Amino acid sequence: MKDSRVYILGAGCSYDQNTGYPLASGFIQSLTAFATKISADPQKQRTLKAVQDTIDLLTRCQSGAFYASTVDQMINLVLKHQCDGDLAAIANVNNPSTSQIDHLRMEAVRKAKVATAACFLDMEQGVRNRLIPRYRNFIEHKIFHNSGQSESTLSRLRKSDARVLTFNYDRMFELAFFATAADSFLQNYYAYGTEVLNSGLEVTGEIAGVAADRFCFIKLHGSIGFLCNEDAFGQRVYQITDAAKWSPIPILDAHFFSDQPTRHAFRDPMIVFPFEKDFVRKNPGNKFDFRAYINTAWDHAAKVIQEATEIWVIGYSFDPTDCKYLIDLLREARNCGSLVIQNPNECDHIEQLLIHDGIKIPLKKNPSPF
Repeated sequence: MKDSRVYILGAGCSYDQNTGYPLASGFIQSLTAFATKISADPQKQRTLKAVQDTIDLLTRCQSGAFYASTVDQMINLVLKHQCDGDLAAIANVNNPSTSQIDHLRMEAVRKAKVATAACFLDMEQGVRNRLIPRYRNFIEHKIFHNSGQSESTLSRLRKSDARVLTFNYDRMFELAFFATAADSFLQNYYAYGTEVLNSGLEVTGEIAGVAADRFCFIKLHGSIGFLCNEDAFGQRVYQITDAAKWSPIPILDAHFFSDQPTRHAFRDPMIVFPFEKDFVRKNPGNKFDFRAYINTAWDHAAKVIQEATEIWVIGYSFDPTDCKYLIDLLREARNCGSLVIQNPNECDHIEQLLIHDGIKIPLKKNPSPF
């Protein structure tokens, strides 16, 4: 088996104090600014309501009996039935029935996904100039080893020993990748298909396997630009925006909501919160919309971690809300000779966490920014 290097990307890779995406702890400020921006647009009122209700619930969770400082933590509380009173108050429902409170929980999760996706998509154009050069530098140096552009991008990908796993919802890696690729014919390929990013998705929106022993780009928590809804027959339909043919996605109600008489009126962004991921992984027979994608993504992540001879964890803070599965993956890295932590101001803290959790891979600290 040939050597392989795995890069695990966290929110710090797309964060910038001025022009990047916010970290989870500062997301409520971004949501508030976004709500103000779209408040007067008649084509965005349902989206606005989703954003406002998410802000309201998160604000309540930041001062309630069960504390949550981030949307991820808030959804954990919702799905553990610890926000029922707040949900009823926001909906102005007194003494809700079991079915009503079940509906309010699921609606809160969907609203949080719409709010997150809409806010990130709205910010996408503004952060590109700052973030794409950062990602292009990473792709050229770490994925392609500065191999030059005399070969086609597909040939360079086939030779690459890199694998990329990301916890981020944004599309900066994809946009930077196609900005880096010099050959125009690559635009004819499906971005997430096996030949290119190898992300476990097909152009039809079907969930596919990830090709082994080659470069892959796995979005462990889903992505903005991916949607799931139901057709008139109640069947799940996936809609995946192809970054290879990228253009800004309009943030309109029609993008996220459907008036079809189906199970629900949402087109759900394929964003996967930590509690949902845990539920899917522990209950393989569940009916969660994105279970096939989650299992495909995390099964392949386990495989590439097991095979890795070197692992880099970049911009990931090991927040307790979601780090358990990553810790478990790292315990299986039996072939790994080096684990590099690249996270400014967090290297020492993360090193101690990993040592405490029994990670025996030789650790290296790299405090430089992404």
